[in-house]
Amino acid sequence: MHRSVLAIVSAIVITAVVAIGIGISAPSNAAVVNGTGLGTSVVQSDLEAVAGNSAYLCYLNASALVRSNGNSGLSAVAGASTGTYSSNFVTLWTNQEITRTLLEAQAISAGLPAPSAADLAQARIDLTSSIDSTLAQVAGSQYQCPTAAQALLAGMPKAFVDRQVAAQALSEAFLARSAGISISPSAVKAYYDANTSMFDKVCVSGILLSSKASADSVKAQLDGGADFSTLASQDSIDPQSKARGGVIGCFDPTSSQYQAVLTDVGSLGVGAVTAPMPSQGGSYVLLTVTSRTRTPFSSGLATIVRRTLVTKAATSSSEAISRLLHSAVVSVNPRYGTWTATATSAGLVPPASPAAGSIPNAAANLPLGSSTPASSRSNPGAASSAAQG
Repeated sequence: MHRSVLAIVSAIVITAVVAIGIGISAPSNAAVVNGTGLGTSVVQSDLEAVAGNSAYLCYLNASALVRSNGNSGLSAVAGASTGTYSSNFVTLWTNQEITRTLLEAQAISAGLPAPSAADLAQARIDLTSSIDSTLAQVAGSQYQCPTAAQALLAGMPKAFVDRQVAAQALSEAFLARSAGISISPSAVKAYYDANTSMFDKVCVSGILLSSKASADSVKAQLDGGADFSTLASQDSIDPQSKARGGVIGCFDPTSSQYQAVLTDVGSLGVGAVTAPMPSQGGSYVLLTVTSRTRTPFSSGLATIVRRTLVTKAATSSSEAISRLLHSAVVSVNPRYGTWTATATSAGLVPPASPAAGSIPNAAANLPLGSSTPASSRSNPGAASSAAQG
C-alpha cells in the first residue's frame, strides 16, 4: 500500500557511458590504496562474474534503488562492443573494491585479528541476511528479483563469495571498533534486553485514498473518533485490505517486509494513526498499528539484533570512513578512471568520452541504443553513484 510496504515505484536511470575493455595486457594493479594493491585480475574476474549473472545484477539494481530511495537503479552494464563493460559499471565496482581494500588495510593496522572460522561463518550469515533484506524492499514491484540470497551467492564463483564474506567480517569488526560498539554474543543479547520494543511483532491496517485531500478528510474523521475498520471498508481504494476492514497483516523481525513496515510506522503506539503518506500513482495511505507483541530472543533474533548493531556502528562511523577515504592515497590505472576527493565526497570518476572527431569510427563511442555521440551530450564523464556499502 505505502511505497515501502508494498513496492518501490521508480524508473531505472540508464546512464550513457563509454565502453571499457579489460585485457590480459593490463597492468597488474587496477589501483593502489595506501600502498596496498588492488589487482587487475581480481577486478576483471569480478566484473565477468557479476556481468554474467542476471540474479546478481538484479540484486545490484535493487541495492541502487534502495540507496537512492527509489530514484535510480543500476546503470547500463554492457559496453558498446562485445566483451566490454560500461565505464559507470566498472567505476561502481572498482569504487567498492577500493573501499573494501582500504577497510581491510585499516582493520589490519588497527591490530584486529584475521577473521576466525566462526567470524567468517557469522559474516556469511550477515551477508546473506543483508542481501535478502535489500531484495525484500523491492519485492512486489516491477524490479523484484526471483532469486534469494543463498541461491544467488551459490551461483557466483567461490573465490568471489569468499572475498565478499571476508570483507564483511573485517568491515564489521572495524566499524564496531571505530564506533566503540561490541558485537559479541553477550553484547547482542544485552542490546535486545534493553530495546525489546524495537523487535516487536507489529500488526498493521491501512486505508488507501486516491488523493491527499481525501486522505486528509479521512484522517480528520479518525481524529474525531471514527472507527478505522469501518472507514477502511467504506473508503479504501485497495480492494484486498478493504475487504478485510483495512487489515494488511502482522510482521515480526524475521519477516522480509519488517524493516519496510517499521520505516512506515516507527514507534507508533497501538491505535494511533500516521499522517497521510504518499503511495503509488499519486495516492496516499493512512496506517495504524493494531497490536504489538514482544518477540522472544530465543526465536532466532540473534542475527537480526546483531545486524541492527552493525548498522548502528556503520552509521556512527560514517564520518570516520569519509575521513579515511578523503585522506587515502589512491592511484588508479587511468582506464578505470580518476580518483577524486572533494569537500563532500571521495571516489572514482569514470574516464571521459573522447571527442567523436578524434577517433576513426565515431559510432564506436556510442553507448548501446544511442544515436548521439557521447561527447556531444552534457557531462559525458560524470561520476557514477558512490560505491555500495
